[in-house]
Amino acid sequence: MERKTLNNFAKAITEINPEKPWDEKLKIYSDARLAVHYAPFEHINKQAKVVICGITPGKTQASEALKIAKEGLSAGLDLALIQEQAKQAASFKGLRDDLSSMLDRTGLNKKLGIETCNELFGNKSNLVHYTSAIRYPVILANGEGYNGTPKVNKTEILKKMLETYLMDEIQELGEDCIWVPLGKGAVQALDYLVQRGHMDSKQVISGLPNPSRENAESVRLFLEDIYPQLNEYQERKYQKYLLEGSWKKNGRKPQSEEQYKKIRKARWESVLKTRREYGIDMH
Repeated sequence: MERKTLNNFAKAITEINPEKPWDEKLKIYSDARLAVHYAPFEHINKQAKVVICGITPGKTQASEALKIAKEGLSAGLDLALIQEQAKQAASFKGLRDDLSSMLDRTGLNKKLGIETCNELFGNKSNLVHYTSAIRYPVILANGEGYNGTPKVNKTEILKKMLETYLMDEIQELGEDCIWVPLGKGAVQALDYLVQRGHMDSKQVISGLPNPSRENAESVRLFLEDIYPQLNEYQERKYQKYLLEGSWKKNGRKPQSEEQYKKIRKARWESVLKTRREYGIDMH
């Protein structure tokens, strides 16, 4: 796969509206299911000891990076500096508190020799590199952002992007660098490269809940000081569900108690398994 960088799209970026990142001038690839567009996310922090890896940049991230790049190009800045500034402008900003707390629970702060992983977003920012498994933004044919479907390890163009761009970053950062995938898609992407011998599974802190607003329940469970008993957790969540009445919207009916508690059990078991993998719960 031919590598694309800012040098290939500098002229186009000066011409497009950054608020519309899916401009045809930025298109790298498209088929009946998805399209890949360029945004300047190729900068690599070579000092990094840990990598925070999402699945692909979203529209907000792409727009912000393109805006920074357009301003830099207009000012005549060096391309390498523009790439660095654009990458730093859009890096998991809304997820940092929960993410750093979870990483501390895995013991990553001790491995890095810092008091807390919150420092990675402050005075120790030189130790962290932000990236996406699929470096450049992917959108689906219906206009929605890519969230891991179709699977990254089952889709030819996405596999090629992993093997072209993500593999470069893994090799550039070295075998001692620790990778933290956020979400199932990012986990699948790193697993794909682990299975092919391009990185060691010991480099990956896997299984953490994605610290997004939609996944707040799993994050709170992971961070519990004392993990709740299953029955108590199911009942507490179910009563809260009935009290809040979110199911009333659009005239819907509530889930049955059996179905609701079945979903809570699956989440409870999944988070407990991850906590035990990192020695948080041994009971």
